[in-house]
Amino acid sequence: MARTALVRARRLARAPRDGAFLKWREGSWRASQGDRAGLGLLEEAVSFFEERALRREALWSRLHLAEARERFGQGESCAASLSEAADLVAASVTPPTLVAELRLTPRVTAWLESLPSGAYERLHLLKEDVQNLRQVNLKTLGGAEVLIDGQSVRLRLKRVVEVLAYLLKSGGASLAEVQRNLFPDVRPAQAKSYFHQIRLHIKERIPGLSVPFDEVRGTYAVRSEGVRLTWDVQILTAELARPQDSLLKILERYELDFLKDADSVWATEERERLRRWVTQVALETMDGWYRTGQFEKCVSLAERLLPLDPLDEALHEFLIQATLETRGRAAAYQSYLNSAETFRREVDEVPPRLQALGEDIRKRPFN
Repeated sequence: MARTALVRARRLARAPRDGAFLKWREGSWRASQGDRAGLGLLEEAVSFFEERALRREALWSRLHLAEARERFGQGESCAASLSEAADLVAASVTPPTLVAELRLTPRVTAWLESLPSGAYERLHLLKEDVQNLRQVNLKTLGGAEVLIDGQSVRLRLKRVVEVLAYLLKSGGASLAEVQRNLFPDVRPAQAKSYFHQIRLHIKERIPGLSVPFDEVRGTYAVRSEGVRLTWDVQILTAELARPQDSLLKILERYELDFLKDADSVWATEERERLRRWVTQVALETMDGWYRTGQFEKCVSLAERLLPLDPLDEALHEFLIQATLETRGRAAAYQSYLNSAETFRREVDEVPPRLQALGEDIRKRPFN
């Protein structure tokens, strides 16, 4: 449907302004499909609108540019786009409404939600007309729950949250993909029936949310109308995409065990992927902290993440080395012994690098 509309619009576009509108919408659509060419189209549209002082269009298209940049992992560029969008709002005597565009840019909305309530970008871009909509929160970190305006929704079917998370993550899926990824051990006819029961249950129990079928693409996707839908994984992702001086405070707000009671292959793989990604962000952050002498923060973060990833050698090494810097040789060697015991218990051997680090600490003289 989107491609058809764009083809028709291309034939109708005559004036340069029409062409900029077309680039904006086509760029947004291409980016949503994972096509990086959408970034260039959006940048051209933003430049056109700004050069001609079309502030309303510049604001709307810049939100979509920020969405695309966040999708492709360009966290700093996304933040810069939102900052410039907020400037456009601040400079407007009568700022244009943003409700429609924020519904089309869920990553941007999640990013703004993750900012402190008094942050400049949030104050100007997440206006009351958006904030006053009914809030639907999908909780998947730790447990599985849907909240409407902070109140838990009683769900009769236990895999509703998993299905919603899967469809949000994938951006839409065919029935065959749902059956294969979420219900591989269930007879196809039974899985089909259960999936449609879940769709009906969502519509009945969560006003404003539905899972319609797109006949052109042959897929099912989550649709929200008249509500603000947020997902804790999206918010966490947006927060961790920014510079991480406050990483410890961020992680303290979340349980990091994705859908801990779900045992489908998809949920298990997503749990592992999220765990690995959070650990990688933490290791990169600790590397900066260690080089600038913030050893106590390294200790605290490593201790926070080791229960989540107990066999990550780099986490153990950071913990031991930072402990050596802050608490001395005896405490560091005890930390090494604890780490070595974990590896012996779980995999019957201590990694060579970790063993060498422990031996080096053991041979050091007491201070």
